[in-house]
Amino acid sequence: MLLEVIRNCDLVFIVVDALDECEEPRFRREFLLFLERLKDIKTARILVTSRPHVSDIKEILCDYPQIKSIQADDHDLRLYIRHEFDYACLRNIVDTDSINDIVEILVTKAQGM
Repeated sequence: MLLEVIRNCDLVFIVVDALDECEEPRFRREFLLFLERLKDIKTARILVTSRPHVSDIKEILCDYPQIKSIQADDHDLRLYIRHEFDYACLRNIVDTDSINDIVEILVTKAQGM
């Protein structure tokens, strides 16, 4: 049904995030085969994100344009984490030194993710 809807649209954007997190290879395989069917539809634009270590994803998507590595910038991570502290109103509960320690630990452990 989805293929039929896509075929009848002028332009469709499909975003699939973290495909590698689909733990069951048999379910992921079916979805990958569905994505393969979409490549023949000229009005479909597809963006898939995945970690590079999953072989079935690499196999099916190997002929598509790829960005090999995307890495978070430590400065951006710090800004994001501090923003989340502000948003959660934790500055009244957690002192500034502890927040700074937490931010640095999270940035270090994130290793660019």
